[in-house]
Amino acid sequence: MRWPAPVVASRQRSSAEGAYARGRRHADGASSQPPSWWGLCAALSTHYLQGGRLVPVAALWPELLPFLLMPNDLLAMMALEEYLVYKSGRDAADLAWLCAEVNAALSGVDAYDERLVPLLESPERMTDAAWMAFLNYATLLRIRRAVVLYDGCSPHPARPSFWVGMPADE
Repeated sequence: MRWPAPVVASRQRSSAEGAYARGRRHADGASSQPPSWWGLCAALSTHYLQGGRLVPVAALWPELLPFLLMPNDLLAMMALEEYLVYKSGRDAADLAWLCAEVNAALSGVDAYDERLVPLLESPERMTDAAWMAFLNYATLLRIRRAVVLYDGCSPHPARPSFWVGMPADE
């Protein structure tokens, strides 16, 4: 039996919402980043784990960038849920709304923001994110300028200690 797309999309949204709530609970007070950021990270990470992929946290941040820049937590969570439905290949995602929210969130990404430095260890990874398909031309130019702006930034002291990557060969 094949489930209709709206039913599968609803399950996808519920799964993302549960992961978001768990991520927020685990991050409360344990990090310099707001709990909502960890909730978004947990939701995206859970999506990848359900698909059989293990993605390092540092690789999640560039894909989460537009959602991290949204003005409030509820909007960010709802947009990420729609994004995950879109990534799952479901026709049930509200793309018109999602595209508008992603473009709005990225409206200032080309201006230097100290909060973004710890997140963009490799700013060129932004261009690999599926949300790039949602961008209008003006936002695409902003992303291009942001990649140049943040490229070469030294590691930020606020970056969590696990962010340093694999141990160096000695």
